[in-house]
Amino acid sequence: MQEKTYCYKKIHRVYYYETDKMGRVYHSNYLNWMEEARTEFLRSREMNYKDMENIGIFLPISDISLKFIKPVEYDEEIAILVYLKEISRIKITFFYEFYNEKLDIKYGEATSTNLFTGEDGKLKRVSPDLIEKIKGG
Repeated sequence: MQEKTYCYKKIHRVYYYETDKMGRVYHSNYLNWMEEARTEFLRSREMNYKDMENIGIFLPISDISLKFIKPVEYDEEIAILVYLKEISRIKITFFYEFYNEKLDIKYGEATSTNLFTGEDGKLKRVSPDLIEKIKGG
């Protein structure tokens, strides 16, 4: 597991509609799981996307990287661990790990970077207070 100071763990059971003909999770579902875990990470910090949008801050994705290690199959319960990897006044990067429920089989890992923008899509520098809130300070 990645050594980070704070981790949010989201448990997810794999449904049939998330699999392909081979009974394995179709790769695009990882993106949905990452968004769910990232959203819950922020919620655990008493911040959410809606709150940020209400103050004019949006978080579009600028970069995503996924590494698949082992396939996930139908009806497995997985743990999605999400860590705050880096944050600045213009972007935030998360690191994710995908495990079985016992955390002894690693299925994959990923990173995503979101930019802080205004509603117009232009970069927007956020306050140091917001950064500290997301960090948990």
